[in-house]
Amino acid sequence: MIQLSCPGKTFLCGEYSVLAGGEALVATTEPRFQVVSKTAKANRNFFSQLLLGDRIQLTTLSELHPESPAGRWMAQNPADWSEYLFLDPYNGRGGFGASTAQFIFVYVISRMKKYGTTVDLKEIHQAYLSVCDQTAPPSGVDLLAQVSGGLSVISRGQLTIETKPWPFKDLIMYVVATGIKVPTHQHLQKVDRDGLIDLLPLSAQVTRAFKAGDRPAFIQGLKDWSAALQTHGFLDSQAQVLRTEMESWEGFVVAKGCGAMGADTVLVIVEEPFAAKFEMHLEGRSFFKIKDQVPGLTIETLGQLEERDLV
Repeated sequence: MIQLSCPGKTFLCGEYSVLAGGEALVATTEPRFQVVSKTAKANRNFFSQLLLGDRIQLTTLSELHPESPAGRWMAQNPADWSEYLFLDPYNGRGGFGASTAQFIFVYVISRMKKYGTTVDLKEIHQAYLSVCDQTAPPSGVDLLAQVSGGLSVISRGQLTIETKPWPFKDLIMYVVATGIKVPTHQHLQKVDRDGLIDLLPLSAQVTRAFKAGDRPAFIQGLKDWSAALQTHGFLDSQAQVLRTEMESWEGFVVAKGCGAMGADTVLVIVEEPFAAKFEMHLEGRSFFKIKDQVPGLTIETLGQLEERDLV
């Protein structure tokens, strides 16, 4: 028996650049997606705490949509998938990477007997793309970020990952759920990938400024990136209402929509001295503070869980 967890994800920039072989900057978020065994005794305390805490969406892996990447992988790799529960701490809100988390978990479980807990990034990325829609495949960059954790600069063309700590300690990042959901797979079918080439230098500008710790260039780069998405028509009008509202709040620096059409969530960056006041404005909304150096995929075996339970 095992227990697995991985973080959520938010694209700071580059979500469309990577569809054309460019770079992206991806942050990973907490709370974490998890898979646990329904019957493992080592999970008894976990479920007791869960029932006393906030309501979390629970689904057996066997109940996942059969045409999702995870559903297709499970069909190719039969197992007792009803034995495992998938925990979504975002309760079905779009934009946080539930679908890729599901695939990560079923991939790991299906291979554990033969390969143990080692996960090769290129192999899991290739496996993920093999079960995605081949007519309009995703980049898979979000999956790589969720496995790796932290803040990652990821090159889709070279398939390289560089993880670095957040360099701007005077800036705080939040991701705010909008309650809007644009299905990613349907949106990707409508995207002209040849028309995305002009976005590549813009996302490269942001990742370069991030790695250099150049605050003015980073902020301007995000503004330019957000404006370019609007020019391309990748901006949901309802999500834009929230962005416009936040622009008037004290401490606001920059914001951009995230997810397909920038609809699912809004990333907002705030001056640190105004963070508490900004959070008061966000009361009543589902929002999450992006932390630095969030761990990626974690895998605990039954022995490790039992040992931890006794501590």
